[in-house]
Amino acid sequence: QKSYISPTHDSPTLHERISLDPWSFKIAFLVMPLVSQFNFKQKIIGSIPVYCYITIMHRTMKVLLASAAFNIFWMPLTAHGNLLRANREEKSAANESTQSRKLLWNFVPTSKEVNNNNSYDNYDDKEVPSDTSINDPVDFLRSTDVCYKNGSYSLSNCPTPPNCNFSGKFGAAKLCINRVPRPGDFQYYVMVMKCIPQWENCDKCMCGHINSDADANANCIYTGGKEPPNDDYVTISCDDPSTVKFQSYLWTVVPP
Repeated sequence: QKSYISPTHDSPTLHERISLDPWSFKIAFLVMPLVSQFNFKQKIIGSIPVYCYITIMHRTMKVLLASAAFNIFWMPLTAHGNLLRANREEKSAANESTQSRKLLWNFVPTSKEVNNNNSYDNYDDKEVPSDTSINDPVDFLRSTDVCYKNGSYSLSNCPTPPNCNFSGKFGAAKLCINRVPRPGDFQYYVMVMKCIPQWENCDKCMCGHINSDADANANCIYTGGKEPPNDDYVTISCDDPSTVKFQSYLWTVVPP
C-alpha cells in the first residue's frame, strides 16, 4: 500500500488550495466521478496527485491559449510591420542609387556618350522656381529629325535617347534634345540629347523655335540672332553655325 506524505504546517490546506485555485478544484470535482467508474477510486480520488495533475493541466491550457492568441493576433501585425519596413528600406536604397548615378548624354555628331550630370546640376538654388512641376513637354525624336553620321544626315543615324528616369536635388529629370542649324541652308539636325530638370525650359531649336511641342512632324523655324541659345554650356554663332561647342566637346559641321 502506497503511503503519502502528510502536509506540514508550511503546506496549504485543502481549503487554502481551493481558495488559491478554485477552478482546479471545480475541474477535479467534475472528473472524480468519471475516474471512479474505472475502479481507481481507492488509488486516486482525494489524493494530492490528482489535484496537482489537474492544476498543472489547467495552467498549461491557459499558457497554450495565451500562446495561440499571440500567434493569431500579434504575429500578423509584426509581420506586416516588418514588410512595411522592408519596403521603405528598398525604396530608400533605390532612391539613393538613382540620385548617385551619372546621367548619360549624347554629343550626337561625334557619336560621343558622356556620363556626367552637368546639364542637370548646373543651377544655383536661386534659379529653382517655387513651382517645380513640368514646364514644357518632354522632348522626343520626331519624324523630321536627322542626325549626322559617316557623312550623311538621316533619322536612322540618331542614337537612342538617354534614360532620364532620374530624380535628384532639383526634382525629376526630363529628356531635352538640342537641335542646331547647319550653315548655308539653316536646316536643323540633332546636336545634343541630355537630361535636365523638368521645370527647366528645353531649347529644342537653337537660334529659332519649334512650331509644335507635341507634334511628331514638327519642324524647327530658324530666326537667327533673334532667339539666341539659352544654354550656358552651348557655344554657337547663329549667323555662322559652322562650329558648335557643348561643354568641352567641339564639332565642326560637315556639309551634306
